[in-house]
Amino acid sequence: MLRHSRAHRCRIRVVHESGRARLELIDDGPPALRPPVTAGHGLRGLAERVAALNGELKAGAESGGGFTLSVSIPMETT
Repeated sequence: MLRHSRAHRCRIRVVHESGRARLELIDDGPPALRPPVTAGHGLRGLAERVAALNGELKAGAESGGGFTLSVSIPMETT
């Protein structure tokens, strides 16, 4: 994220709720330097791996600057 965004910081958050684990990566990159979000090989490959786990991937620029990548997958219960 930091390499692609020209951000100064990246916050990483892990949350467990309602039987799912969610990982969020949030950077503080400037909006003016951000190209339109397209599914490149990295995001496409990640989306495929997340889908194989019955998960969900969200990625996008924030209106005030920054970019958020969120992956949510179901937790296994044994």
